[in-house]
Amino acid sequence: MFDRIKEISKIQWYQYLLSLMIFIFCFAPNSITIFVIIWAVFIAFHKMKGNVHFKLSKIAIAFILFFLAYLIGAFFSNHPGDALHSLERKLVFIAFPILFSFRFEHKLAIKPIAFGLIAGVLLCSFMGLIHSFNTYQLQGDFNNSFGATTFSYIHHPTYFSAFLLVSFLFALEGYKLRWRYFNGFSITLYFLFTLIMQFFCFSFAGLLYLFLVLIYLGYKWIYQHFSRLIFYLCLTSFPFIPVIIYKSNIHIQIVVDDALADVRAFVSNPKSVLTNHQETYTGNQVRLILWTVSMEEIQAHPFGVGTSNLDDAIGIRLRMNGLNSIADENYNPHNQYLQVAVEIGVVGLIIFVGLLGMIFFYAVKLKNVLLFLLCGNLAFNCIFESMLQRQSGIVFYTFFLILLYNSFKEKNVESNA
Repeated sequence: MFDRIKEISKIQWYQYLLSLMIFIFCFAPNSITIFVIIWAVFIAFHKMKGNVHFKLSKIAIAFILFFLAYLIGAFFSNHPGDALHSLERKLVFIAFPILFSFRFEHKLAIKPIAFGLIAGVLLCSFMGLIHSFNTYQLQGDFNNSFGATTFSYIHHPTYFSAFLLVSFLFALEGYKLRWRYFNGFSITLYFLFTLIMQFFCFSFAGLLYLFLVLIYLGYKWIYQHFSRLIFYLCLTSFPFIPVIIYKSNIHIQIVVDDALADVRAFVSNPKSVLTNHQETYTGNQVRLILWTVSMEEIQAHPFGVGTSNLDDAIGIRLRMNGLNSIADENYNPHNQYLQVAVEIGVVGLIIFVGLLGMIFFYAVKLKNVLLFLLCGNLAFNCIFESMLQRQSGIVFYTFFLILLYNSFKEKNVESNA
């Protein structure tokens, strides 16, 4: 009995450590290195005491292989310093899988870590609101003060949009599991808060994925609480939902119309994005240009150009097409799949897509909706942003994907025992 109490105490301290780490990371991302060291020391101490056992999962192996692909690519880099800095950021792909592979006998609970994420997101949001308010006092422009990088100045808006969504999904999980303080009122209040913060982030990818998640949750609730007839009647109304949203707001109409116009022009003549030179380009046009030259670069170098050589390779192709102003910005492809393929080749892309596919497979197998939606968020956002090039995305997604996989995998093993 005493040994069991001691074991629970150890796992509780472990959970508090991870909770504190993710809480502070939300508003002080540079703190992650210190916490990883503390985490490693904590694990090493308990390993010497014989309190943990090592079990490397398939997901962990896939993350490690992904890092090794970048490591091999570094040998072909024209910028060794930049390559080393890139590898330093991506060390999380090795550190987190290995550290999570040391497991206590008692199952790791997600509740304390969920509290840490939610508290961190709340504090980060309030810091963003204060920063926006101070900017508004100086400029007097509400739209520019309470939006995008002015509001989300700690993390890129698309990254923080993911933080907001995942924290709400954790809160919803807490409501389903009847955690203390997670009642209908608090969940509704937190949802409305995160929804407003999502609009302040003004991330098109984030809002679009949020829309898809809400549609899924809404139809799931209808399926569980009403007859099949009502469910199928509601399902037939799905095509009208985007139309209603489109008609409801002039700003949404402008964004959608501009995006569709750019896509139509691209589909009718893909090379037109490289030949139609302009003084200024919209965000959609820049993305299409970067995607086009990235595809050309992949065709020319299917095994990749090397870690941290992407700027050179894409810049040369842009200048060859007379797009010097875009080349001067040193943009990444704004697409993680293309980013991976350009840097470390088709093999690296296969590893990355295989990693995502494996997580989706286990999420479905374990009936883990939270893991499925988190992986879906990464896969979806990777279409529009290079989500694993910044520390915010690398740490956030690697941490929670492995945490949720391990937690639900252990839960499934226990239930089958």
